[in-house]
Amino acid sequence: MKKNRENHEVVGIKPMDKKILIIAILIIIIFALSIYLYSNLIDYLSIIEKKQIYAKVIIGENYGFDINGSALTFGMITPEGDTASREIILENIYGRNVRIEFYVEGNIKKFMSISENELILRKDEKRKISFIVSAPENTPYGTYDGNVKILIRNPIVN
Repeated sequence: MKKNRENHEVVGIKPMDKKILIIAILIIIIFALSIYLYSNLIDYLSIIEKKQIYAKVIIGENYGFDINGSALTFGMITPEGDTASREIILENIYGRNVRIEFYVEGNIKKFMSISENELILRKDEKRKISFIVSAPENTPYGTYDGNVKILIRNPIVN
């Protein structure tokens, strides 16, 4: 039995106990990693379709319209708290419920809001989604654009 200078018994971890501890830690790490990878795989596999819509607003000293059927173009607004909006109609053509998610990319992101960022669209349902851009005071003049990404997924819960 080992004793230290003060004559107290020194208790150490036996080599067999160290092996069991290391194996337990590895099992916990592998389990946590498996759950993480599985959830990401399920998320990836749930994607039915990806779409992308170009979006643009011009901030200037006048008002202007840009009517474009294939993009979310908002024309020109002034940087005095003005807003412009566009709408799209989603139609579920997939024969089952789907989950729709919207993501905005690019420098238009800070100006755009969406009426619903995530929703469940029931079988054969149609829904109107509004996209609104607003220019806060003192926003520099210029063209701000980007893309609205739309993910269509199998819903986890119907």
